Formats: sequence, structure tokens, C-alpha cells
Amino acid sequence: VFGETLNESRDPDREGHERYTSRLYLKHQCLEKACDTMAEKGFKLIATCCSGANGLATPAHSMINSQTSANSQQELMNQRNSADYEEQRWAHYTEYVFYREPSFPAMITLPATSTYLPNFP
Repeated sequence: VFGETLNESRDPDREGHERYTSRLYLKHQCLEKACDTMAEKGFKLIATCCSGANGLATPAHSMINSQTSANSQQELMNQRNSADYEEQRWAHYTEYVFYREPSFPAMITLPATSTYLPNFP
């Protein structure tokens, strides 16, 4: 469906079994274009699922109720510079499930002189 806009791996410098993933990635960042391409090929979006889609605000720091004190600002900076924050920031995904009805080949018409007899016991 995506042709040349599809990457086989995030690690293109390695070949074969040394690639660390078998997932496929789109080269472009336009989700709407990907969905339009799928629709043009007869696919329908039937489900979505995501996990941790916004890792920028830590649970201890709400962006809505944030305090402007120097203490809370320093705490936020410490959290952002920690390895845990960096892990949370990238530990998210969004999954889209598309489905396309199977296409069946045209029925084969037997010539008029042929006779089909089912084999019944």
C-alpha cells in the first residue's frame, strides 16, 4: 500500500538479523496522508489503541495546577533531566487497526457441455 514511503527498520545501517526491529515505519510524518492512502486501497479504520501518549507531564507535576515557585520549577527540571523521565517520554505508542474485505476472484463459468455431478456416498 505505501510503496517507497515505508522503512523496514529504524536501523538502516545494519543488515539482516542485526536489525533490532521487525516493525515497519512510514518515512513521512503525516498521519492523514497514511489514512487517506489506506482508504484509497479499500481499507477501513476499525480500531485504535494508545498508551502513554503524553509523557511530557509527569504524574507529580500537573501542567494545570502547577505552582510558579522556584522550588517546583527546579523539581520539574530535575525530573525532566532524569533517565526515568526520558524513558517515560519515549515509552508510548499509538496503534491503528485497518481491515479490508477480502476480494474473491470472479466465478469460473463452465462450458455448457460440461456436467458437474457431486460425489455423494
